Amino acid sequence: MYLSKHKIGKAERWAADGKLLPSDFDLKEMLALTANEIKKYLSNLKTSDEVHGEMLAPIEYDQEVWACGVTYSRSRDAREAETDVKDIYDKVYEAERPELLFKDIGWRAKGNK
Repeated sequence: MYLSKHKIGKAERWAADGKLLPSDFDLKEMLALTANEIKKYLSNLKTSDEVHGEMLAPIEYDQEVWACGVTYSRSRDAREAETDVKDIYDKVYEAERPELLFKDIGWRAKGNK
């Protein structure tokens, strides 16, 4: 199931698989459900109205955004030179189940209100 958010006139609306969800759809309520419950929940909410309007970032105004990415080998070498833990990136790149490293960038991103 594909969830998206759109600007329709002055309003913002969520959609599932190209069909608008009711205007009172609550993302936080949906995210409190299990994966199996979400599919049924969205299927029951879909309207027959086709999506139109500009696509927006799929976040709410009060939702914090987290992300992760790749550290280049040049950066890896520099970070390893700064620490006593020389194999830290092996846990990221070579592990069977890689670890994510939190990078404090000094600011937070949130959706617009």
